[in-house]
Amino acid sequence: MDSQDQITTLNELIETTLDWGRQIGVLIVRLGVVGHNTSALRVYERQGFQRYGTEPAYIHHGGAYHDMILMFKRL
Repeated sequence: MDSQDQITTLNELIETTLDWGRQIGVLIVRLGVVGHNTSALRVYERQGFQRYGTEPAYIHHGGAYHDMILMFKRL
């Protein structure tokens, strides 16, 4: 699976999840993305998620601390 196929699959999964959330009455979906994961940030922003904050030094990985970007979408 190449990177475009992965993005297509991720978009389909997000849409399915959001549709399910609407069906059961979810009003807001929140998520977090590690700040250096620019590909994931772009995917979620294209799906209508907005950034609303940053949790500094949220996770330690690879010998360094990384921020968590907090995002939400109103359904």
